[in-house]
Amino acid sequence: MFLSSQQPLEIEQLITFLQINKNFKYLHLKFCNIDSKGAEALANSESLKVLL
Repeated sequence: MFLSSQQPLEIEQLITFLQINKNFKYLHLKFCNIDSKGAEALANSESLKVLL
């Protein structure tokens, strides 16, 4: 899945989406304008750590 956005991605919505849809094997977020707060939220999400 490739996501691209001109404005910052809503990290909380992304985390919720990934918690519900667990079949992703690859997620490319390079051009989603994720800021440092968003990156920290993704890194600290306990439910997503199983993906690492």
